[in-house]
Formats: sequence, structure tokens, C-alpha cells
Amino acid sequence: MTYATFNFEADSAKKADSEGSRINRTDKYQGVIKKAEFVTSSKGTQGIEFEFVFDDKEETNFTIWTFKADGEPLFGKDKVNAILACLKTRTMTPTEKMVEKYDFDLSQKVDKLCVVAPELENKRIGLLLQAEEYLNSNGQVKVRMNFVASFEDFSGFMAKEILEKKTKAEALPKAYERLMKQGDKKLQGSD
Repeated sequence: MTYATFNFEADSAKKADSEGSRINRTDKYQGVIKKAEFVTSSKGTQGIEFEFVFDDKEETNFTIWTFKADGEPLFGKDKVNAILACLKTRTMTPTEKMVEKYDFDLSQKVDKLCVVAPELENKRIGLLLQAEEYLNSNGQVKVRMNFVASFEDFSGFMAKEILEKKTKAEALPKAYERLMKQGDKKLQGSD
């Protein structure tokens, strides 16, 4: 076998630092909401796409669908309100802003004009996230993260406890235990 000569490439070395920086396992995370973008599906369903950065610099995006095209609320509306309670934020004002987003056609991040909620940017929060396997359009097994619940970063209080002015955070350990018992959502027929 003949081996190729290996020459140092600075750009290649920089890419290695970002490899594996995606959150891809079911667990409890504490970090910062980098962006909350108002989005609409091809069927007209409205939602909020969150970009979340975990303290060790892992990151993920997840979308919570809030309203059907006809305006009927979805369960996701409750989840977004729970996030607002944990952040002690009352409003999300749709605001146009240039943000960095990944462009799949160009295979790189580019600046795009988006509608975001600036009130949530750089706010610390705790999240319970569940990994779910899915098949992409090429038939490859990929992992996406699904939002399960939120909690106040520094106290561990969940939304109901904050709103009821509880003095002891008791719901998070129970919610975390349920999540870990469920574990990752695997594709049917996979190990």
C-alpha cells in the first residue's frame, strides 16, 4: 500500500475544532439561547426555531411549533410560554435582523435576514432535550434534538414552580428521571 504525503493545512486544522460540536444525546443542558427565530412551515404552521449553545460550546437547533395555519394553538404554545416563564420574559417581539444561518446549498454559514425575538438572545436557560433518530432525504440515519422542558438556569425551578412562587425546586429531578428512562428515540427496527 502506498500512503499519501500528509501536509499541514491550517483551514483543515480549524475545522477539527468544530467537529463533534453538536448536541446529540438525551440529557439536561444549561446554556444560552443564541437565537429565537419565528418560522413558518410549508403548510403554514407557525413556530419558533431556537439555536441553543450548551456551556461546553456544544450547540443544537430545535423548533417548537406553536400555531396551525388557521391560528389554532398547538401544544408548543404552552412550551414556549414555559420558556418565557423560566426566562422571566413577557414578550417576544418579531424583529427583522441579519443573522448567521447555515445554508445547505452552499454548505456554509451565511448572513440572512430573519425575523427573530431579540428579547431571548443570549439569555441563560436550562433545557431537557431528547435525541431522536430520523432518515434524511438520502436515507441516512441522522439525529435531531427535541425540546422536552425548560428550567430556570440558576435555580432549577420549572415554569409552574416559578409561577406558583415555590421555595424549593422539586419538579426538575422528576422530569429528568422520566426523560432519562425514555432515553433516545430510535428508529423502528434499529438497535
